[in-house]
Amino acid sequence: MNSRWLQEYSIQTTPASMQVAVILFGFMATGLILKTQGYPDIGIPIHGRTYFVRHFGPIVPFVPVIRVFATVSFEGRPDNRFTKRSTVVTGMGVLAILSYFFFTSATRALDLDLRSGRSHGVILES
Repeated sequence: MNSRWLQEYSIQTTPASMQVAVILFGFMATGLILKTQGYPDIGIPIHGRTYFVRHFGPIVPFVPVIRVFATVSFEGRPDNRFTKRSTVVTGMGVLAILSYFFFTSATRALDLDLRSGRSHGVILES
């Protein structure tokens, strides 16, 4: 029964596993870059997206979980409006959004020079 479930829902779980991999890699990359840049220095602000990843990143893995439950629920409806194709499209869409989100978070963290308090040539207030 367990293998049947995996076969039936592999179209939902495959993109979800890729999404979780992107989340974990993005979270670790952002944290590593921030640490190499000298974060956390008290009083030095960081970009909003980078701040979110640093402080609230552990809640982001719930996004793929919610998507899997939603697509399983939508596909089980008798009206058949939400097809397997819709599941693939939403899975790849969420994957693209998460990839963009974590890539820009890491690059914004890399752009910070916390030791000098400068970012994009602008002096950050401390």
